Amino acid sequence: MATSSVAMWRNIGVMRGIGIALVALNHATMGAFGVLHEAPPASGPTTLQVIVEVIARGLTPVCLPLFLCAAGFFTYRFSATWPTALANARRVLLRYLLWSIPGLVVVALLANHPLDWKDTVSTFVGGPWPTYWFLLLLVQLSLLSPWLARLVTTWPTVALGVALALEAGSIVVAGLGASGHPVLPSHFVLLHLPYFILGMSLSARGAPLVAFAARHRTPMAVVGVAAAISSCVESIWLGGLLGDGSPGSYVYAGERVSLQVFALVAIVLIAAMPASTGRLHKILDWIGMRSLAVLLLMDPAVRLTTAVLWHVDQLVFGVVRADAVPPAWMTNVALVPVLFVVALGVPVATYHLVEVRFGAKVRTFLFA
Repeated sequence: MATSSVAMWRNIGVMRGIGIALVALNHATMGAFGVLHEAPPASGPTTLQVIVEVIARGLTPVCLPLFLCAAGFFTYRFSATWPTALANARRVLLRYLLWSIPGLVVVALLANHPLDWKDTVSTFVGGPWPTYWFLLLLVQLSLLSPWLARLVTTWPTVALGVALALEAGSIVVAGLGASGHPVLPSHFVLLHLPYFILGMSLSARGAPLVAFAARHRTPMAVVGVAAAISSCVESIWLGGLLGDGSPGSYVYAGERVSLQVFALVAIVLIAAMPASTGRLHKILDWIGMRSLAVLLLMDPAVRLTTAVLWHVDQLVFGVVRADAVPPAWMTNVALVPVLFVVALGVPVATYHLVEVRFGAKVRTFLFA
């Protein structure tokens, strides 16, 4: 049975929720393995650590295509005119500025040394936390959205051709960057337009594609699983080729064609899901609606949690240990789910605690 337009609308909300959850998992994994790699070299990574990181590097990067596609879908519906596009860009930029200033202070305190003005400007423009580059990308995409919406509406074939050309270029650029020959910054807007345009195209005239996917779910799922496995395997190969072969050097950017195939199949299958009122469906949509709060608070929460855990045995129990070495219990893959809960749970909880304590207006001002 073909998916209705209402079901697709809800499915894109689910896609946004899956995307932001995978962003949280990706950053939790980076936070955890940043600690694990500080372990004494003699210990080395365990087999479980390698497996978890390979899966994380092989699959969680699909969060960016999912999130960009969902952003393009909703932007076409709500922010395709100049007044709405400018309002949306201003809204995201104001939240970026609002949270970057205290973020700079925290980063300076954690760095334990004063920042000079060049460091301050550089950090402020790039964002004090790793996820903040995406907020600046959303501002750029919002400013481009009226032109892109017109392209999708008036010349849909040309729009898809542009998306394919940009995707091919982004794979080449990412591959060059990973091999030590950067051509463009990783946050450059052209590298992220393909999936944003795809989301707009789904919003404008995605019914035939969704109907096709609904009729061929099983073969598409097989292709998706094969691409996911290939992406994990390829991350190991690229890690050995372009890095030093350690788990931390596994490459997981856009140079992997297998990852792009997995992303495309996942997008189409999620959009083509049958209508559902199930609990998981609602939870993912609910999380997706709070994605801006997650982007704003995720990295500070993970960074501060890791710093506290690193020194808790010294502060509470007076354990004598070199500051450069984490406690032994932290160099365990079980830290990944802990940081994932922190990365996703702390922002969502803060979002609602602010509303309960200060009201919806304050919550909207800070997080929406």
